[in-house]
Amino acid sequence: MRLHLESDLDKNKENKLSNIMTAEMQAAIKCTASVSPLLEQYRQTLTDTCQSVECDRSDIEHRIRKIYRKALKRVCPRNVLEHFVKLCTRFALHGIYPDCADFGHSIILYCRILTIEAQSALKQMIDSGELAELFSEMFSVFADAMIVVTVSFSAEEYDTAYQLLTSTAGKATCFDKNYKSNNKNGFSFPSLSMSDDHTHR
Repeated sequence: MRLHLESDLDKNKENKLSNIMTAEMQAAIKCTASVSPLLEQYRQTLTDTCQSVECDRSDIEHRIRKIYRKALKRVCPRNVLEHFVKLCTRFALHGIYPDCADFGHSIILYCRILTIEAQSALKQMIDSGELAELFSEMFSVFADAMIVVTVSFSAEEYDTAYQLLTSTAGKATCFDKNYKSNNKNGFSFPSLSMSDDHTHR
C-alpha cells in the first residue's frame, strides 16, 4: 500500500528526506533475521495482560529498538535517528513492512501488508493521528521548523488490498509490476514466498 505524506516542507528538503527514508528502510529490512524471533515472542504476550507479561513486552520492544538503532545510525542523520527507530519499531510490531519512499507531488511511502490485521492496524494508526504526529515530529526536526504532516491512502487501493488479502487471488504478485513502474529509485525489493501469505503492497 502507498501512504501519502503531505506537508509544506521545502521540496528540495522533501526530496532529500525521501532518499534518507529509503536508505533507512533498506537498512531496516536487513534486520529481519534478528527482529523476527523477537516479534514472535511479542505476539505471544499479547493475549496475557498480567503485569509481568507487560514488562516482558516492554523489554522485547526495547530490544527491537536497539537492533534498529544500531543498523539505522549508519544511514540516518543523528537528529532524526530516534524518530526512524520509533517508526520502524511501531510498524514491525503491527506487521507492516515499509520498502521505500518516493518523491513526486509529495512523499509516498510504500508498505508491504501481509495480513488483514496489519492492514487494520495501519488504518487505525492513520485514523488516530498517530502516524501524522510521528511524521510531523520527524519532518519538523529534519527541517528545524514546525511542519505539519497529513497521512492518507487511497480508499480504492485499500479496498483492493482487502480483497486480495481475503481471497486466494491475493497470492498473485500483480502489484509487483506497479512497484517497478512507480519506484523511481530503482531499488529491488526482497522476494516473499507466495505459498503461505496473501501479499499486497
